[in-house]
Amino acid sequence: MSKWQLIVTVPKRGFRRVQREITAIRSQAPLRAAHRSGRRIVAFHVPSSFMFTFSAPIWKELMKKHQRDIFSCFIVEKGHSTDPVAHLLSVGVPRECIIPVQNPSEVNLCDLFLTPTFASGKPRSSRLTVQLFHGLAGWGMTKWASEQQHDIFRPFTDLFITGPMLQNTLTSNAVLTLEPTIQFHSVGYPKTDSLFDGVFSKHNICKDLGLDSSKPLILYAPTWEKEASLHTDGISIIRTLAKEDVNILVKLHPNSYFAKGECEYQGVRWLREMEALERRHPNLRNIRAFNSNPYLVASDLLITDVSGIGFEFLLLNKPIIYWRCPKFENTHGLSDLQTEAYGVGRTVETPEKLQRAIFTELDPSSQNTQARKKFAETLVYNPGTASAAAAREIHKLLFS
Repeated sequence: MSKWQLIVTVPKRGFRRVQREITAIRSQAPLRAAHRSGRRIVAFHVPSSFMFTFSAPIWKELMKKHQRDIFSCFIVEKGHSTDPVAHLLSVGVPRECIIPVQNPSEVNLCDLFLTPTFASGKPRSSRLTVQLFHGLAGWGMTKWASEQQHDIFRPFTDLFITGPMLQNTLTSNAVLTLEPTIQFHSVGYPKTDSLFDGVFSKHNICKDLGLDSSKPLILYAPTWEKEASLHTDGISIIRTLAKEDVNILVKLHPNSYFAKGECEYQGVRWLREMEALERRHPNLRNIRAFNSNPYLVASDLLITDVSGIGFEFLLLNKPIIYWRCPKFENTHGLSDLQTEAYGVGRTVETPEKLQRAIFTELDPSSQNTQARKKFAETLVYNPGTASAAAAREIHKLLFS
C-alpha cells in the first residue's frame, strides 16, 4: 500500500505574510481577553522609545484609577533602531501590554487610539482616534499652519490640546471649520507633570552624575534639524561652555543618534563625538536618557535653539539663552511664537556673545522673571495635573 504525501509550496513573500499574521494574532491575544471581559481597550502609539515619554504619564494614571474597566496597551512599530519593545520592558510595562506590529492598522481590537505623531495608520476597529501632540506649540505647529496642512487632522476624532497657545494656533488657522467633527479637549501637556511634583532635584541629579552641585549647571539641548545649532555650531558651543567654571549637560534630540543606523545623523556619529568631548572635559556629561524632565529641573540655565524643549524649560521660570539659526529661519521661517519666546530670553549668534551672556543670565538681578511667567501661562493647561485631566477625558469618551 503506497503512502501519499501532500506538499504545498508557498511563495516566500506569501509565507512571510502568513508569518506576520500568525504573529499578530498571538501578540493580540491580550486584547481579545480584555474584550471578552468587557473592558474598553485604549492603545497608545509608541513608534520609537522616545515617544513613550508622551504617553507614559497618562498610562500610569489609567492604571491607577481605571484598571478595572480599561485595558491599556502600547502599539509599537517593529524594526525601529531604538528598540521600543526592549525599552518598554525595561521601564516596567508588562509584556502582555506591548503589541508589536509593522503598522497600527494591523491591530484588530481597539476602542480608543492615542498617538503623538501624524505619520502612521490607526487600528481598523478604533472608534476614537486622539492626537496627543509631542511638543508644545513650537515651530512645527506653525509650519503646518502656514502651509495650510489641515488634512493631517482628518484621521482624528479628538485633539488633546496642550495649552492656550496651541488652541489659538489651531482655531486661527480654521482647523475646526475645515474639520468640524473634531473635538478639542483642554488637557495640558502630561509629559511635563513631573516638572512640578518635587521628585527631581539639582543635588540628587548632580550626585548621580558625579558633579559638584554647588556650581552652576547649564543644559545645552538643541534640536536635530540640519540647519539648527548642533550641526552649524554645536561643537564650538559645547567647547565654549566647557571652558567655564560650571557644569555642562548636553541633551541631544534622539534623532541625532537614531535617525540613521549606527547612531549617525547628517554624516556625523554624534555618540562618538560626545564621548570624545566628555573625555576632554571633566565638567561635561552627555545625557542619553529619553526623558529630559530631571535635567530641566536640575539645570540653572538652558541654552537651546528652536527646539521645543525651550518651551518646557520656560514652565520652570528659569533663564534661557537662544542660539539664533539663520539657516533654519531662512529655510523654515520664524513663527510668531518663537519670536515671542526670544523676547523672554536672550539671543546670541557667536561663542563670544554666549560666553558673556552665561553669567549675565545666571545673575538673579537680571532675570526676566515676570515676563517668563506670563508667557508660560499661555503654554499649558493644568500644569502638573495634565495626566489626570487626560485620564478623565479618556474615561468620558469611552463611557459617556
